[in-house]
Amino acid sequence: MFFISYLKLFCIIFFLKDIPFRNGIGKKIYKINIISCKTKKQATLFQLLFRNITLFIFPIEIVVLIFSHNDMRLGDRLAGTMVIAQQKL
Repeated sequence: MFFISYLKLFCIIFFLKDIPFRNGIGKKIYKINIISCKTKKQATLFQLLFRNITLFIFPIEIVVLIFSHNDMRLGDRLAGTMVIAQQKL
């Protein structure tokens, strides 16, 4: 029972990690942001959630990233987002 509760909490935290402050802790440390490809502004909450949901298929994410010519992972392609340095905002 404890394991199931822990797993649910992990999933909630992992997939919603970018939503509270629109950036995760690692993105703040490395000074990068997630923006929308169309508007070039901060990604919407839906885009942030959608790009993280694709992490369920992590092995496919790695393959797509390895063979990508523009270094975009599958979640970014499907959500219409990209990761940039903060100075570019």
